[in-house]
Amino acid sequence: MQLGKYLSDQSIPIPEFARRIGVSTQAVHRYISGERIPHLEVMDKIEAETGGNVLPNDLYATARERASTPPTQDAAA
Repeated sequence: MQLGKYLSDQSIPIPEFARRIGVSTQAVHRYISGERIPHLEVMDKIEAETGGNVLPNDLYATARERASTPPTQDAAA
């Protein structure tokens, strides 16, 4: 399950989740968008905090999807 979907489904605010796993709110935003892949220790915390609903492969998938999406014309300009 994608992290953003999990947080939304569980009504967990991003700042609260960030506090629970010991990272910044901005870091969680970047994990959700695929701009950043968490370190292994953080992946373990995410998996534990979500009860196994968000797994490391889910976090890699988001980054892979972002990398395979061609830039929009606005972003290329």
